[in-house]
Amino acid sequence: MNEQMNKRLAGLSLLVTGSEASDPVHNFFEQHFGLPGNPFPPPGIADAAGESPPLRPNDFDKLLNFVQRGYATGESQFMVVKGEYGSGKTQTLRFIEYVVNTYMNKGDQAARAVYVERPRLGAQELNRTILRTLGQDTIRKYVWFAIHRFLLEEIVHPSQQLLDLKKNLTANRLQQQRPRRQASLPQIGLWVEDDPAINVPFDAVFNPEVILDYRTFLTSLESKGWSREHVRSYLVTLLLKAVSPQDSVSLAQTFVALLLAPDDAAFASWETLLGITNTRTTLPLRAPDFLQFLLRVMALNGIVYVYMLIDEFEEVSQTALLTARQRQDYIYTMREVLNSIQRGLSVVIGISPAGLDALQVDGVPFIDVSNEMISLPRVEVSDAIKLVQFYLDREREGTGHEMGDIYPLSRELIAYILNNFPRAAQRTPRNVVQFMHRLLNHAAENNVTALTPGIAEPLLAEFGAMKSGGEQSTRARRSARDATTTAG
Repeated sequence: MNEQMNKRLAGLSLLVTGSEASDPVHNFFEQHFGLPGNPFPPPGIADAAGESPPLRPNDFDKLLNFVQRGYATGESQFMVVKGEYGSGKTQTLRFIEYVVNTYMNKGDQAARAVYVERPRLGAQELNRTILRTLGQDTIRKYVWFAIHRFLLEEIVHPSQQLLDLKKNLTANRLQQQRPRRQASLPQIGLWVEDDPAINVPFDAVFNPEVILDYRTFLTSLESKGWSREHVRSYLVTLLLKAVSPQDSVSLAQTFVALLLAPDDAAFASWETLLGITNTRTTLPLRAPDFLQFLLRVMALNGIVYVYMLIDEFEEVSQTALLTARQRQDYIYTMREVLNSIQRGLSVVIGISPAGLDALQVDGVPFIDVSNEMISLPRVEVSDAIKLVQFYLDREREGTGHEMGDIYPLSRELIAYILNNFPRAAQRTPRNVVQFMHRLLNHAAENNVTALTPGIAEPLLAEFGAMKSGGEQSTRARRSARDATTTAG
């Protein structure tokens, strides 16, 4: 190896040992471009934080009107966001999530957005995915908060159910501590009433301080020698009382089972979720009923409106992941969700044009309910400039550099790049961001301080070669992998 190669390799050792604080590429960005580093993410994927608004003002207005109208009226809504792979569907859904959870998730009349990355293999699995998205601890807090008020009332004014529970728990405890008095157990009812000392363990668990938090309650319960199973049926009764006595017992059993589950394995699959309820029938746990019950639990927690955002919905209508029967079941179930849940829910799906075409053939009953659509066309020069400004401003924030400046790029260079963008690479936000990352990295690695069409031209050709058959092949490979995983 020559001296230059050896010097670069030695620099790696200095970098990891801390002897060298940064690498030459980052030094170049700071010195020549006024940037801490390359502002464009290599894969060009949507920002998970969702802070970047849609590129087009009319899309921004349409989204905000949709969000505002749903909450203001309380009525259910449905919207389709249509665009090619990489066109900004995910970013659009993430932006809704960011807006709702940042500006509307406040007070006791709040809204909450739930982003679902993929629709999964069935509408029932969608339920489980929503639970995982909300978070296991959050779901348990929701259920406990719904129960808490009624449990507190019963502690102050004991119902017959609480007295029966007290009797059973005390009998269980005495049976463990005094096995030789097995024959005396029928008299336990007298002991519970007449001997205050026997009541101490129960009162130590069922008191206003302990029941403030579900974890404290369960820990205290088990510390007295009782299991979670002992209180299951009683908590199911309280949850039904809180949500609606007319609701299915199986639904209440499911949510109480999630509350009492010793670990997070209950969230692993829909089959596991059904298994922990100790019920044989899945009929009461269909997606519409399950979601309606969840919405009522969330409303008791001060969340009165929910936006459900489902990405990559073309997997339902277009891929080989689902059989024709599964596809029809999924579509009709989702239609039933929209028909039966009339208030408190907005559903937004992201889907490709081809996926939407297929859905309009196979899923007319579902797609027919949509009265809102946002189409994401290919990126124009003005769109690309906004995209560049967003990433440059975010990287330069707090540096004192003028916001809105697109240096080291220029309007003319961006126009040249878009006008000569490879046919193999569609002019989507993702591809434009990917190319900008490559362009700036090339400049840093080759000490190019002035970006010109001449610099961009060979990189565009290289980018096009890389993208040949790219986006569709990527999706096909992933679908094939998912199908293999499912079959396995």
